[in-house]
Amino acid sequence: MNPTGTTQPQPSPVVVDEAWPSVTVVVPVHGDRGELRLTTAALAAQDYPGSVQVVVVDNGDNRDLDSSLSTLPGADVVREQTPGSYAARNAALATARGEVLAFTDGDCLPDPGWLRAGVSALRAHEGPCFVGGAVELFARDQTRPSLAEMWDSLNFLRQEAYVREQGWAATANMMTLRSTFDVVGSFDARLRSGGDREWGERAVRTGVAAVYCPEAVVRHPARAQMSELHRKARRVSRGDVESRRRQGAPMFDPGVIAASVNPSPRSTVRRSAALAHPTPANRGRYVAVALWMRYYTFGSKLAHVLRTSRAGRQK
Repeated sequence: MNPTGTTQPQPSPVVVDEAWPSVTVVVPVHGDRGELRLTTAALAAQDYPGSVQVVVVDNGDNRDLDSSLSTLPGADVVREQTPGSYAARNAALATARGEVLAFTDGDCLPDPGWLRAGVSALRAHEGPCFVGGAVELFARDQTRPSLAEMWDSLNFLRQEAYVREQGWAATANMMTLRSTFDVVGSFDARLRSGGDREWGERAVRTGVAAVYCPEAVVRHPARAQMSELHRKARRVSRGDVESRRRQGAPMFDPGVIAASVNPSPRSTVRRSAALAHPTPANRGRYVAVALWMRYYTFGSKLAHVLRTSRAGRQK
């Protein structure tokens, strides 16, 4: 009863449909400054009919994690001291109870129907598969995006292309059956970047299908500062070099070298039309930052190749 004497409506009990497989959502977290609170609130709002377990992996440098988890008090917390999101995701597996493993990140916002749509795609496919759902990037202020946000929103986490053209899915939004994951094996914890691509390519080689599901949506904030883009470029470059060395592949594809030495701005100009607000000023700013990031990424990778090759010769 409330102070007026009227009866307060009681929340409806959660009814779990056992016909739907149980799900464990794995969320690695490093350097959280409050974004995780929004992620856990989005996970608490899922309309999934089956049982859901959330495992948050504390990978260090997080502030007041208990407060961020208050929106999802039933979450399990695992702590992993080995740095890297792939080591953190692997650490969650000992605690995971779900028949389905769903992966997202600690700054992502899954739509309420995320799990239902992704698991439906898993169930609809005949044979082993993994599902990559849509990843939609957004600027803090959609009407006044920063230079970094404009570039990031069109070039980062292009999930449909990853899944349909390259056969892997970014772990910001990826699901598979636990039984499939166990056959393929865990993520390569040695990689600080590109571990999701390495896992997906390994899965496809074993006969696992890559399935894109546009209805399983996760929203991701675009990087707002150029310094964030630079850190991302350096991290991805290191991961690419490490992965290529393990595979015995060339460090650079000929097309990448040609595009970096003699870039064609025409395609970049066309791509700028896809901006949320493609004003002439915004399109011009986008082209400038896109050309800069092309050179910066190439230079970062070249520097890492030379540095690590020299270090290897000195051993």
